[in-house]
Amino acid sequence: MTGLRYVYAVCRPYGKPLQAQLTGVGGDPPRLLAHRGLVAVVSHVDEADFAEDPLRAHLEDLDWLTAVARAHQG
Repeated sequence: MTGLRYVYAVCRPYGKPLQAQLTGVGGDPPRLLAHRGLVAVVSHVDEADFAEDPLRAHLEDLDWLTAVARAHQG
């Protein structure tokens, strides 16, 4: 796994765990990452798809973009 993270949301802590059955973008389950009184909902993503250059190319691919948007929403 790479050091890249996909961020779904940043919010105040809400005291409930994430649903166990969630699958994030790229298949990695989302988790909570706390920092300075806030919580980010994040998952790891593959550098081959989400590093700067590959991501720029993928943004032109509407099928890829649709799949990522649906995974994000899910």
